[in-house]
Amino acid sequence: MYSVTEISRQYQPAKVLLLFVSEAPGGDDKHFYLGNTNLFRTIYLAFSEVFGDFKSVEDFLQFFKGTGCFLEHLTCTPIDKSSVKIRKNQRQGGIEQLAHKIRTYQPRLIMILMKSIEQEVKESIDLSGLSFIEEIAVTCYPAGTESNRLTCIRDTRVIISKLASILT
Repeated sequence: MYSVTEISRQYQPAKVLLLFVSEAPGGDDKHFYLGNTNLFRTIYLAFSEVFGDFKSVEDFLQFFKGTGCFLEHLTCTPIDKSSVKIRKNQRQGGIEQLAHKIRTYQPRLIMILMKSIEQEVKESIDLSGLSFIEEIAVTCYPAGTESNRLTCIRDTRVIISKLASILT
């Protein structure tokens, strides 16, 4: 079985234009780049609404990569079932590592995929020292309620429309 890092890296574009940031990867069998999470289905739907249908999960992932999109995480270990205290500590522990990744990727757009990690991700962005990020957007994580899912789709459509204008 591949590690989360190995799975992600095969879809990392040479130049990251739009960096999506979520809290943490799923467990061993759940991952955005395996096409089997709520986050994947939500982002896939938003992209389909803006760019048209995709033939398969792989077709979408190659398109996602080809348009300069990449998903990164505030923390590198799954924490979806951890205690509140552990979750907060892991988030804080991910700030410097995410700052380094942001500095390396140099994205033009960033989409934070969970309102409750906004502070830590913005701290990472500040630590990265990058001053040319054109937009930092924040949305709900697409779980818990249908409203969260629909808000995430709507907000993702907005940022990928901005991406589309950069690509043309």
